[in-house]
Amino acid sequence: MHSGTGNPREHGFTLVELMVVVVIGAILAVVAVPSLQAAMQANQLDTVSNQLLAALATARSEAVRAPGATVLVSNPLGTGVNWNNGWTTTTQTGTAAATTLQAPAAVPGQVTVNSNFGGPVSFDAMGRLILGTANPPPTLVFVICADGTTLAGKSRAVIVSPSGRASIAHIPTTGTNAGIPILDTGAGVQSCAAP
Repeated sequence: MHSGTGNPREHGFTLVELMVVVVIGAILAVVAVPSLQAAMQANQLDTVSNQLLAALATARSEAVRAPGATVLVSNPLGTGVNWNNGWTTTTQTGTAAATTLQAPAAVPGQVTVNSNFGGPVSFDAMGRLILGTANPPPTLVFVICADGTTLAGKSRAVIVSPSGRASIAHIPTTGTNAGIPILDTGAGVQSCAAP
């Protein structure tokens, strides 16, 4: 309680103090939002790459485990080199109905997935890659891109060697190909189109 003469001092913030806090918050938001968007985009690329790698590993292990045709097909069937709608891993023995092992959802809208082979991907009983009638099959490459570019940090590549080993391509942090996936041949992925 105030006693005496004069006006009591009011507690709280002045308009100037409030405006300074708002301006500082706005500056921090402008700096943080692009970094957050880049982190979210990198997370989406990593997620799609890892889901595809897991599907390939599942198909290969099922082909080795059980004699029969385990096939990783683009979804819906017959879409060719564009795998943006996701993929389905199925196993089928003889004339029995195919059993779906995995069917992840389509990839996020700003992410694209393209491969250098337009048909189903399968593995033999030894875990080796089978791509149509090619013998030996070529190395299978899936290019995963965000915003349609392979610029630093905006792309990944999943590589399947003829032996059936699937891996995510190395991405150097320095040099002329910094941030761009490097294929087994040593070349950098230069395009998001089918390699």
